[in-house]
Amino acid sequence: MKCPYCGKEMKRGLMYSCKVGVMWLPEGETPRRRWDLDTPKEQKGYWIIPIWQNGMLSLNVPGIRAEICEECGKIIANFVAH
Repeated sequence: MKCPYCGKEMKRGLMYSCKVGVMWLPEGETPRRRWDLDTPKEQKGYWIIPIWQNGMLSLNVPGIRAEICEECGKIIANFVAH
């Protein structure tokens, strides 16, 4: 799929949630049984919503602005780069 903002090809993958946040991994990467803060980087993925900040649990996780198309089922959101 082409990015509607820059026109470059987008990567296909899956989002996973756990007690340390929500991460995206590229298709073909299987999430580990145990995650830590380096898991997405080691598996070529990204944190979408990290809830650990500076080594501590943050209960004040900011919302992430996202656009949703109810017609085609797409969500576009900015993620936290690692």
